[in-house]
Amino acid sequence: MNIASPLDLPVAVIGAGPVGLAAAAHLASRGLRPLVLEKGASVGAALLEWGHVRVFSPWRYNVDEAARGLLGRTGWCVPDPDWLPTGGEIVRDYLAPLAAVPEIASNLKLASNLKLGATVKAAREVYLVLPETGVCNAAPSAGGGDGASGCCGGPVPEGVDACCVDDAVAKELGDAGCGCGERVSEPAAAAGCCRSAA
Repeated sequence: MNIASPLDLPVAVIGAGPVGLAAAAHLASRGLRPLVLEKGASVGAALLEWGHVRVFSPWRYNVDEAARGLLGRTGWCVPDPDWLPTGGEIVRDYLAPLAAVPEIASNLKLASNLKLGATVKAAREVYLVLPETGVCNAAPSAGGGDGASGCCGGPVPEGVDACCVDDAVAKELGDAGCGCGERVSEPAAAAGCCRSAA
């Protein structure tokens, strides 16, 4: 992979809650277009689980400055800085409008149940297991590899010591691993191995 500048690196942000969307806003403000992956069906899905609960910090501490900058161009109404919002209000009045900003909305993927490829010795590369295909057919997020090799249903990509977190942990403990890249036994599948659909 020939990278001309750091701006050419693909970036993935995991989670579309307050921290994930703030990270995406900072990246967007620097000219990057991050891929934002949220496991839930909506932005702020975890906050909506306790949406009726009022937080202990007022709005002034809940709005990121880079996010404020992006939202300011949309005519966003800044909430009362002294108001203590509920989780639901944070989603409705901040996260949903932020997720609708074109720099973020264009690469926001909801209901993305993904697993990350892992290496035993170091996280040199991140491979995403896409819910649509169930295999790591995307290029690594930080260069290297050709992305054509799969895992969790195909061979583990070259240079990657383990295909899923369970496999990496097993190998760190001296076991053979969970069998990613091979047919996985029912116990391994039940334990949450990324190759659960054999």
